Amino acid sequence: MADPPSRLLATALAAAAVAGCTTRIAPPDDVADPATVAIVDHGRHASLVVEAPDATMLRYAYGDRQWFALRRTGAVEASLAVLVPSPSVLGRRRLPGPVTEAGIDRAVDVSIEEIHLLTVESRNVEALVERLDAIFFAASDPPIVNDVYGLDFAPHPVDYSLAHNSNVVVAGWLEALGSAVEGPRLWSNWHVSPSAGPAPDRTP
Repeated sequence: MADPPSRLLATALAAAAVAGCTTRIAPPDDVADPATVAIVDHGRHASLVVEAPDATMLRYAYGDRQWFALRRTGAVEASLAVLVPSPSVLGRRRLPGPVTEAGIDRAVDVSIEEIHLLTVESRNVEALVERLDAIFFAASDPPIVNDVYGLDFAPHPVDYSLAHNSNVVVAGWLEALGSAVEGPRLWSNWHVSPSAGPAPDRTP
């Protein structure tokens, strides 16, 4: 007899936990035009907060459409979310700044375990925001508003799966921002090396 969905889910999560060693993030060196971003660790998943030019911040997250956007969190939906590739969503919301630990704590009204601040090149932030906003605003239907998670959701083109979950996607976003990422990416267990910060002034 086939295992019930809850047992399959527990097996999958246990396997992920075993593989869940620290994911190490090394921010870029010699940042000439710095911008601040943050990995927001919510426990089992993460979101990314970036600094916007108008001193606000943008929060992005990725997840399964049924589980994350629609909050259908039963055993069947949970099993499908990790065991079978399924439709995914990109979460986005503009929040008041600044991108500091206190600012994020104040503006993000969901559980936070850790906040990791990084300094990256502002041009890389602009390019990532442009790419993510192009996905978010490409949808023909209005976004799914979810105030429980503090995000608005639009379809994402890549299906969600255990091997392509929110932490894997956030790690990819960090690489797009010029950071080096090492170690497993399945679990929200981050270690950020100290940033070198802005490049020194070499003017004679």
